Amino acid sequence: LVFGFAPRINAAGRIDHAKGSVELLIASDRKYAEIKADAVNFYNAERKDLDRNITQEALQQILNSPDLNNKCSTVLVDDNWSKGVVGIVASRCIEKYYRPTIIFGKYDGILTGSARSVGDFDILTAIEDCGDLLLKYGGHKFAAGLSMQAENFLEFQERFEKIVSQKIKSEDKNPKLWIDCSLPLSEISFQFYDNILKRLEPFGPKHMQPVFMTLGISNYQNPQLLKEEHLKFEVKTEKEGKEISFDCLAFGRKDAFEWLLNGETIDLAYSLEVNEYGNTKKLQLMVKDIKKSSENKIFNGDINE
Repeated sequence: LVFGFAPRINAAGRIDHAKGSVELLIASDRKYAEIKADAVNFYNAERKDLDRNITQEALQQILNSPDLNNKCSTVLVDDNWSKGVVGIVASRCIEKYYRPTIIFGKYDGILTGSARSVGDFDILTAIEDCGDLLLKYGGHKFAAGLSMQAENFLEFQERFEKIVSQKIKSEDKNPKLWIDCSLPLSEISFQFYDNILKRLEPFGPKHMQPVFMTLGISNYQNPQLLKEEHLKFEVKTEKEGKEISFDCLAFGRKDAFEWLLNGETIDLAYSLEVNEYGNTKKLQLMVKDIKKSSENKIFNGDINE
């Protein structure tokens, strides 16, 4: 039974209750599993809608307020925002406004929020400095959860902004892409993935998934826009006299679609993942950044070679 990937499993707990996903995973009866899989898919679709709509509302709040636009942090609230997706929305806001972000929804009269950090900024310590305004909080340096009485929100928003503006370092205010090494497309293979990359797992903070760079790519085809915002295309190269190709996915990079249509030579920064569909497994490039080679610019980060 094919029911999808981790986001679907995770969605049930965000929208309703995680037991639905657990019941699916332990189901011994196929028909029962299919019913649970349909429910999980339904919750995932609802989660996507909430994620998209609330993100748009949050970004609109910032756009509508010059004061919010110019802050060092983002702290937003809406009584109708679901606490199950505020963490996702915080990450989405950081993609647009790169700064420490906390998004609150309201649940049973209490504001419940999720925090995401940027760079090396310790967001949990900043939250602890506002602890007297909170009912509870917890997490780690890069992400946290917290709750408070609604009447404390404005004071929290003001104090958190003051703390961030005083403590955040200049190097943490701009996104950086750490590139581990350059990699010819012809060197990408399942042997490389299984025998080298897989041995480095598990990945996480302080040990991130390797990011590679390939410059001067002109042999590509089939550029597509997915859902009017994500970019998909196929790069080609030769190995031992045979042509090989890899799918590339660049989320949120519709701006580069015209480059590909015009045949621009491009530079890519990416990580490698396996795409499994049915009995087929293919390596694909998850694009972290894409630039026109003609711009003669290095990626925004350091190369750790």
